[in-house]
Amino acid sequence: QGPGVEHLLLIVAHFLLPGALIGIFLRDAVANPPEPGAHAWHIMHSIGGVSALLVGGASAAVLIGYPSFLAHPRRTSVRASSVAVIAGVLIAFFLCFPQLYAAKSLWHTFSPTTTQPTHSVLEALQNSEWGGWGTVQLLVSTVVIAPLVEELLIRGLLLGVLWRLTGLTWFSIFATATMFGFMHMQQPQDVVPLTTFGILLAYVRFRTRGIMPCIMIHALFNLRTMAFVLLNPEMARAAG
Repeated sequence: QGPGVEHLLLIVAHFLLPGALIGIFLRDAVANPPEPGAHAWHIMHSIGGVSALLVGGASAAVLIGYPSFLAHPRRTSVRASSVAVIAGVLIAFFLCFPQLYAAKSLWHTFSPTTTQPTHSVLEALQNSEWGGWGTVQLLVSTVVIAPLVEELLIRGLLLGVLWRLTGLTWFSIFATATMFGFMHMQQPQDVVPLTTFGILLAYVRFRTRGIMPCIMIHALFNLRTMAFVLLNPEMARAAG
């Protein structure tokens, strides 16, 4: 029971279709991408956010229509879910941020003259032409849309499909975590920390059999990064 490969392929097609359409109808913007924070960049980011919500909705529909054992939470109390979220956030901070700092230090050691790439959202947050509205848009996309869609797609659909095909819990956890890490390959220094984060989220998914704790942990993790950049812009620039 549960979603199959055909459902996963359908969702992946939905995920790739907006990018293909943008490439067709906005060739100039793709060939010469606007600077993060520019008006055109915010427009494209908005289109991406809407597309992501469609992917998340399709993933949720598949998970509801084809439930697996992961659709039946072991713990339904608010207290148990809250404990899982708090513990998950603390463990994520304890494991992932030291790995990120270590990766940045290694990069600087072996390539001191190369600038480490910064996530476009963090750049836009400091240089937005939309001002306050740009900040609101970026917070919503990073703290609400990204955790919701990525968890439904990866810890919801993809994890369920792999577990159904293999029956191997830890293989499914490590495979989805690795995919999650390499989804952020534009910032190579983030791959290992985010792979670790993916392992943690998948483990929480199996332990609680609920997707909401994963979404909340992911949202709070992203919120910490956004708050750091907003409250310490100079330190953020130096860290980038």
